[in-house]
Amino acid sequence: MPVDAWDSTLRPEPTLSLRGTCRKLKGRHWVDRPNENATVKLLKNLIPLCALLALPAVSHASAIYYLYTPITGAQPSIDVSSNTVWYGPSLGTPTNPVNNPNFATGITYTSAPSSAFDATFAWDFGGGNFTLKEGTSTTGTISLELWDGGVDGTKVAWVTWTAAEMCAFKATLSDGCQAFANDASHAVPLYFTDDHTKSGTATPYTMVAGHSYLAVITSTAPSGGSTSYFIKNPSVFTIETDTGVQLPPTDPGSVPEPGTWMMMTSGVALVALFGSRRSRRG
Repeated sequence: MPVDAWDSTLRPEPTLSLRGTCRKLKGRHWVDRPNENATVKLLKNLIPLCALLALPAVSHASAIYYLYTPITGAQPSIDVSSNTVWYGPSLGTPTNPVNNPNFATGITYTSAPSSAFDATFAWDFGGGNFTLKEGTSTTGTISLELWDGGVDGTKVAWVTWTAAEMCAFKATLSDGCQAFANDASHAVPLYFTDDHTKSGTATPYTMVAGHSYLAVITSTAPSGGSTSYFIKNPSVFTIETDTGVQLPPTDPGSVPEPGTWMMMTSGVALVALFGSRRSRRG
């Protein structure tokens, strides 16, 4: 009987394909042979790898990035006559009526350019974490909106909170409605959702390479110190994940899944093995 046989069944030496080998190994076991050849030993060692390949592939989902503003600095208002804007430089400043004709001429814009909004690769934008507070009589809503092509383009993602919702959220952190948080972890999370409300399911928007975007915080609150919202220093900001990883300036590329790495590594090992066997035979 050949030394490299399946149980008591005579078979030719198996072809060394990792996934094919895994299928053949299912429900079987090798007969131990004291003088089995290197090919058989290798196949026996692949059994644990087969178990791993049987698991569902792990998907490397894209990281989600957010705008973050600081807890110190200037505090411009947000209301019907004052908005805060971050925009792709190619769009021009929000006060430029040629590039952004839909901006109301009577509105004051606190704006900051960001090359990230002139997207050169696809990345997932989840919204923002902002240091915000209300006035003593704020009743209007506050919204974060994302526009593809500026506000004369297409609104592609947004979320709106009521004054009561923001006040209730700040209360859960023991922060007053009319006070700025002094802890960055107490930022107000204006995240895009499927139904555009605070209670909806968070739904990041995938920025399209080659498109230019504008993010703006608007409000229906009447202008005036007691009725407006306020934000800390929006011109000083970062775009990063919730674990502090900043958005890279260029496409980081995709990472192969574990199963892919395993098959690639196994393929290299098998090629090396056959090369060694041929050398010895030659």
